[in-house]
Amino acid sequence: MADDSEHGKLSREIKRALDLARARAVKLAHNAEWVFGRRTARVLGVVAFFAVVVALLLVFLNWYVAPTEPSEKKDLVLALAQILAGTALLSGLYFTWRTMQVNREGQITERFTRAIDQLGSKELEIRLGGIYALERIATDSERDHRPIMEVLSAFVRQHAPRAPQDGSGEVEDPHHKHRLAPDIQAILTVLGRRSSTSQSGWIVGGPRGWIDVDREVEQIDLHSTDLRGAYLAETDLRVANLQEVDLQEANLLRANLWAANLRGADLRRARLEFTNLSGAFLKGANLQAATLAGAELRLAELDEMKLQQAILVGADLWSAQLWGANLSGANLGAAKLHGAHLEGTVGLTQEQIDEAHGDEITELPNGLRRPDSWIVQTNE
Repeated sequence: MADDSEHGKLSREIKRALDLARARAVKLAHNAEWVFGRRTARVLGVVAFFAVVVALLLVFLNWYVAPTEPSEKKDLVLALAQILAGTALLSGLYFTWRTMQVNREGQITERFTRAIDQLGSKELEIRLGGIYALERIATDSERDHRPIMEVLSAFVRQHAPRAPQDGSGEVEDPHHKHRLAPDIQAILTVLGRRSSTSQSGWIVGGPRGWIDVDREVEQIDLHSTDLRGAYLAETDLRVANLQEVDLQEANLLRANLWAANLRGADLRRARLEFTNLSGAFLKGANLQAATLAGAELRLAELDEMKLQQAILVGADLWSAQLWGANLSGANLGAAKLHGAHLEGTVGLTQEQIDEAHGDEITELPNGLRRPDSWIVQTNE
């Protein structure tokens, strides 16, 4: 019982000594921080605390083992030496790792600053170097990925704004080919091929229905920009903000524009073959003479769209909302209109309906009849 009491008493004394040592180490660290700086002060504090712990550990082991023979004392010293060696090794590994992390962060910061300076250069070649340097940094540093994408998007909004509409109604020459500035095109290429992890997350609903939205997809903001003639084939522009963007003659072949905001966008003569526009917001967009063959427009918001002469061959318009859309001269051959809302469309003819596929719940404008083939397919 006496041994247990002495053991408990010694344990309390050791704990008290450790607390006192910790308090003194903190005080020493604060004083050293004022004299030597924060990083040096932390190192000194750790060293002082470690020295006190070693001394107390030696006292405790000497009391607990109570060596009497020289061989026992030798074993005690060896055990303590092994403990200290292991602790020193682990501490060395930690400080080495931490130093590498700090150096890496410093290098990334330096590279980022240099790339931003290049991006602001007046020389095209230097700007291009800055753009691709930022892409490399975004690949190397996950923490800097989103800020870099925002910087590049802001550059496009600043240097390629869409000109205000004068309301003159002047029609551009359809044979004139627009060419995008090389640095703007380079940024669009980087934005379109960025790596983004996605996880199924929250859900957006509305009159169009319900669609899943990816939680981790970065929203690229390019609203109200002039991107005429841009090459965006097979790019990732999910949930992108492309409202009021001028995309005339743009190449968006097989691009992923899922749930993107394209309200009021100008997509005249744009290439949208096999493009994913499911769940996209396209109200008021202009797609005159655009090619949408094989495009997916499931649950898309297509109200008041201008689709005159648009090519919609094989396009998937399942449950799409087309109220007020102008379909004059549009090619709907083999288009999938199952569950689509067509009751408020303009310019839609019986011939166009006969060339498309639909079902018994497809809503048609007054005066147009449902083809018999639609009902037969539904019953089958």
